Amino acid sequence: MLTSRRRFYLVTAALAIVVLVVLGRLIDLQIVQRDKILADHNELFGGTQELQPIRGKIVDRNGAVLAVTDFKYRISASPNNIQNPLETATLLSSILVTRTHALLPLIDPPPRQDGKPVLYSVVAPRVSVDVAMAVQEAKLPGIGVEPIPHRYYPQGEFLSHVLGWADFDMRGRSGLEGHYDAELAGDAVTVWQFPFLFGQWSTPNPHHGATLELTVDRTVQQVAEEVLADALRRYQAPSGSIIVMDTRTFGILAMANWPTFDPNNFYREDPSALINASITQRFEPGSIHKVLTMAAAIDSGTVVPETIYHDAGVIEVGGFPLRNWDRAAHGPSDMVTLLSKSLNVGAATIATWMGQETFYRYMEAFGLSEYTGIDLAAEVSGWLKRPGDNIWTESDLGTNSFGQGLAVTPLEELVAIASIANGGVMLKPHLVAKVWDGERVIEVQPTVIGQPISEQTAETVARMMTQSLARETILATVPGYAVAGKTGTSQIAQGGIYHPTDVIGAFVGFLPADDPQIIALVKIDRPQVSMAERWGSLTAAPTFAELMQKLVVILDIPPDAVRQANKRAGL
Repeated sequence: MLTSRRRFYLVTAALAIVVLVVLGRLIDLQIVQRDKILADHNELFGGTQELQPIRGKIVDRNGAVLAVTDFKYRISASPNNIQNPLETATLLSSILVTRTHALLPLIDPPPRQDGKPVLYSVVAPRVSVDVAMAVQEAKLPGIGVEPIPHRYYPQGEFLSHVLGWADFDMRGRSGLEGHYDAELAGDAVTVWQFPFLFGQWSTPNPHHGATLELTVDRTVQQVAEEVLADALRRYQAPSGSIIVMDTRTFGILAMANWPTFDPNNFYREDPSALINASITQRFEPGSIHKVLTMAAAIDSGTVVPETIYHDAGVIEVGGFPLRNWDRAAHGPSDMVTLLSKSLNVGAATIATWMGQETFYRYMEAFGLSEYTGIDLAAEVSGWLKRPGDNIWTESDLGTNSFGQGLAVTPLEELVAIASIANGGVMLKPHLVAKVWDGERVIEVQPTVIGQPISEQTAETVARMMTQSLARETILATVPGYAVAGKTGTSQIAQGGIYHPTDVIGAFVGFLPADDPQIIALVKIDRPQVSMAERWGSLTAAPTFAELMQKLVVILDIPPDAVRQANKRAGL
């Protein structure tokens, strides 16, 4: 008869044996046979599948498609399923329009170095849908057709710097594609499939990428690109930019740069052509910057439009003599004359009257040396020396007043001057008006980023710009419209010194002057016409006028007389 102690030992031993058996079985299942079990499970129950989203579209403000996801097709081979490689290669070569012997090593490849057979090979990485359909219809055993998504830009080089490009992995690398990569990309979903027990379960769809609706008007952009191209040919300039912006919202209507590129073939392009000069290329703005100096002087109470100074043709600032562009002395001059004749001495004079602290406080308020915050990848900020910096000198106060010795991007300068057109309020520039994400629509609202000057100052300076332009720069005028604007011609710093002959011609202007709706900046780099014809007033200004004469029609902006008559009539 078993005693209680012996019974306890036997039960304990039995339990220990059971535990060891279970542990051994678990080890066998979880470690030794893990891969086989998973493979059998996936074969039986379908396994997991990752469903990829479709990258979202980019359209202009009127719905014209500018970027979309399209498909190319990969032709592949499973050599172990091909019984007659030569016959297959011959038939396939006629479809792919290539030589049979070029396909044979892909259809019937030699074993790998480890002696194992090649189970998969790519025969043609990317073919059109027509070719892919022909391959499918041939029904060649062992030959497969796989859809490969790719980014397609149906209008080629059009708006290329704004759109940017997406790489072969469908990742945005520049422009809107880069900035909004997450929104455009969407989200994949991983699902289980159970065909054996339940048939095919309904599976959730991936979260497809959002559609971006732009502020850009395709027609305005087309005109801007054509006008820029014509101007560069006319003035024999290698590069340039035009930006057109709505003064009421700071939505970009057009952004054109040359040289340009085709985003469909980004990998073949010169890397320098991929750069969006409007937001990444700094330049010394020259005399267009004088309107910001004037706005600061008016707003700070330093001057009024009627203030007179004596222009001796030269002024010494920080021990450095500064002269007018024409090397002439203009005598007693008021502030409108300063702008109309673009007098460097006048700009330096009122900057010294303001003093260092006031002048640079306003330059900072205008956002110089700061990012504008535009919704594009790779924006850079301008460069502005300030008192207290190791490289700043007192003479910089004078040269900075007329746009030399500092650097801005074209967009940065445009946004600063646009605040004058918008009642002193500076908004964040933007290119996307709406984001269509499934059933959700996100509308982009204008965002205030500062108010460098008062509304009264803005109205005063706009009026001064209009008067000065009418006096001196008739080539920038637009028949039927009062235009507020300013020309500029700046030297180009190179190797620590200014280039002896090359310059940049620029013009910034808005209209209607009394009720601004659009503003544009034109920049012509290194025109190679005669020295006497390289001034911004003779290159950028007439280009601006040509542009605006077309845009007032496209955007349905009535002439001043019509608009004012309608206003009197209460229409």
